[in-house]
Amino acid sequence: VFSAPSCSRLQLGESVLIHSGSGGVGQAAIAIALSLGCRVFTTVGSQAKRDFLLQRFPELNAGDVLNSRSTKFETEILRKTQGRGEWVGQCKSWL
Repeated sequence: VFSAPSCSRLQLGESVLIHSGSGGVGQAAIAIALSLGCRVFTTVGSQAKRDFLLQRFPELNAGDVLNSRSTKFETEILRKTQGRGEWVGQCKSWL
């Protein structure tokens, strides 16, 4: 679960994967990570949700908003981070 104490471990230049980025908790996590200068990868389930996030957070790289309905996002993140992967924040609005 992505939480304020967990965010304190993030540092400038690090990358983070936030699942379900278009939900309320996901948006809060994205805002926190961006404010810390992190590169944010996020997953969404539809083009409408992707478009919403890119409008809401213009700092997001369009190529870093990935399809949660595909398992290819793992390969994409590894490629984009030169095999390092990322810190994972799981965001669920039902907490």
